[in-house]
Amino acid sequence: MASKAKAVVQKLHAVTQVKSCIGRPWWEKRTMKALGFSRLHQTIIHKNIPTVNGALQSVKHLLEIKPVEIVEEDPTEGQRNGQEGLFLRQNGHFHLNKFKNFLENNPDMQEMIYKRRKQAIWERRRK
Repeated sequence: MASKAKAVVQKLHAVTQVKSCIGRPWWEKRTMKALGFSRLHQTIIHKNIPTVNGALQSVKHLLEIKPVEIVEEDPTEGQRNGQEGLFLRQNGHFHLNKFKNFLENNPDMQEMIYKRRKQAIWERRRK
């Protein structure tokens, strides 16, 4: 029997808008706004859940979708490539160790992320 390769389902998608909504139907514009896009070449991270996947499927011709892979690496490797400040790369790799180091060195940033999450929850409740 041949062994079957297991497909790994990623938990997050990095979605980038590559085409404009100008001249598109109103329902596609509304879907793009609901997904959080406001300008061209904007990248947003979305969960891999059926509701989001359905919205992405309806406007897939305007988007570029890549799975986000969480990578743990030594911090010296990114400095050799000249990308020491990037957490999420173009190829869809999210460097967790760099992000943790950044949060440890900037404790105010962690508080700001918490406040933004809290603000987003209240904005959703108001709608």
